[in-house]
Amino acid sequence: MIFRVVMLVVILASIMSCRNEVPSALKIIGGRPVADEHSWLVQITDGPNAPQGYCGGVLIAKRVVLTAAHCVEPQYINTMYVALGFADGINLHLNNPVKVQGVLVHPGYSPKGDDPGPNDIALLYLEDYQEEAFERSVAPIRFQRGGAPVEMLAKYGRAYGLGNTSSLGWLYDGVVREVDLPIIDIAHCSARYKNIGNSQICAGDIERGGADTCQGDSGGPLLFQDGDGAWTLAGLVSFGTGCAQRSYPGVYTRVASFERWIDESVELLSRPPPAHLDGGAVADQLKSRCLSQFDYLPVVRQNGSNNSRQTVYAMNQDVFRLMPTNSEPEGEELGSCVITYGPHRISARWLRSNEENGLLGQRVFVLAKSGDKSWISDLQPLMYSQDRLTCQTSMGSVVLLNQYSVTTIQYKDVFYELGDSATDPLDSQTTWGCSVGGSSVEVFESQAPDGANLAARIHHEYLGTVVARLNRADQDLPVRSDIKWIDGATGKLTIENNSAADIFTWRLVCPLPFQIGLRSGLQEKSVELGDSAGFAVTVDVAKSADGAIISNGKVSLPLTRLQGSADEFIGCLINDVVQVESFPLKVRADSRVHEANVTRSSSP
Repeated sequence: MIFRVVMLVVILASIMSCRNEVPSALKIIGGRPVADEHSWLVQITDGPNAPQGYCGGVLIAKRVVLTAAHCVEPQYINTMYVALGFADGINLHLNNPVKVQGVLVHPGYSPKGDDPGPNDIALLYLEDYQEEAFERSVAPIRFQRGGAPVEMLAKYGRAYGLGNTSSLGWLYDGVVREVDLPIIDIAHCSARYKNIGNSQICAGDIERGGADTCQGDSGGPLLFQDGDGAWTLAGLVSFGTGCAQRSYPGVYTRVASFERWIDESVELLSRPPPAHLDGGAVADQLKSRCLSQFDYLPVVRQNGSNNSRQTVYAMNQDVFRLMPTNSEPEGEELGSCVITYGPHRISARWLRSNEENGLLGQRVFVLAKSGDKSWISDLQPLMYSQDRLTCQTSMGSVVLLNQYSVTTIQYKDVFYELGDSATDPLDSQTTWGCSVGGSSVEVFESQAPDGANLAARIHHEYLGTVVARLNRADQDLPVRSDIKWIDGATGKLTIENNSAADIFTWRLVCPLPFQIGLRSGLQEKSVELGDSAGFAVTVDVAKSADGAIISNGKVSLPLTRLQGSADEFIGCLINDVVQVESFPLKVRADSRVHEANVTRSSSP
């Protein structure tokens, strides 16, 4: 499943688990920018003005979008929008994004860790829209319905996406890409992955790698060309080991296996509202439009303008039902939802029961109203699922992220994991943090023989109080890079890949303009980034073999500075996660060269 906040912490995981990252909760590697319109391609965003989406999807009928179930995140269920109308290889949708009105996730979806499982499919029902009001055309694509499996109909499939273009770190450029992938027999795919079944499709180059979907592409399409030359939707991007890795193809949800469920779901969501509501109709609307596939309930508690807490609780809604009631029991309100269903206006509140205390004894119920009618649900177990505490301090933001017993800290834009226990600081020591809604987090510096170390004191209503050292989440990234200068203007860039994953595309960003010489004899000149982050060169395996840095291998390329001096090349990064060491020459007055000084670049 996708947990965009938590997965950002584990930078190393981006190398080995590309498809299940946040954000998002995949993107095309080794592909090419599209050259024509794709009126059926969509992006899921977490707001009407979001600069980019976090998952892909496919329009299969008016107001109906198919995507991956792991893209439907609980904390964003009420703010999901869909951007439609992509063309010309540019992440530009001239149409206004459309709000998601209803969500249905396949009832068999049951993720296990980073594996979303065989039923990774969800249906989004959009608010009504008029195609003639759009500046860019929007039209659905047909999906495969039964018949012969795609493995018998086509040797290659074509995937589309706007996600990550590298198996290392983050490399997004806002371009719609497509890539042709060999379709692999399920029996052969089973040798690479466990529990692969007939409701899934495998596609990728298992011999060479270098072509695949990746982070940000989840839920996007895998198409095939039928005998008449028409393109048909066969699969949805689901998961895979790494991105574009040899022996590990991408796994896609086979849409044809869910034909009946899709038709029944569309009928349910588009069914005209009854003249008079009953508990069953109200429950169906709440489950599809106010809850997510895990029936999580996001709760945001605000304390002042700078500090906030977002808590997500899990509710078991397998037997969710509403019964008429004339009373309104009291309880702590955790959240609410108001929806319009035809002529009906339904308001619902989630309340924590006052009848039982203690973590294991907590119960929650739903109270719904429409007009002069009221309904109440059974008491349901309430389980803590995720917590995010954000503090704005004079030293920057401090963020406590806790989910399924994985606790991390973001401090000065760097992510840390909890390490060994630490001594609680004295009251006189300076700390940065805050307390919101019964939980608190403070970061402080503790003196150690080898210098100052960061530690944190956390108090959480479910975790208790913990004082622990903070370890950088990316400190063991197995990719190293350095620049060794030959003279004041030219040097050698070396990237050493000690990870188990091949790298097929990478971008070097430095504070001054530069040029990289490729082994093909071509020169790549840096371009200035619009966000004032520096100058960048992107080396793509689809254009040059220099993009490939095979597992346990390295590449060395000549680098020339176009401005400034060698000792100003401090702060270079590769894909925003690899810090490049710079070895500037130290020249004496007589111009004799002495041993280079090592300077590590600053944190991203």
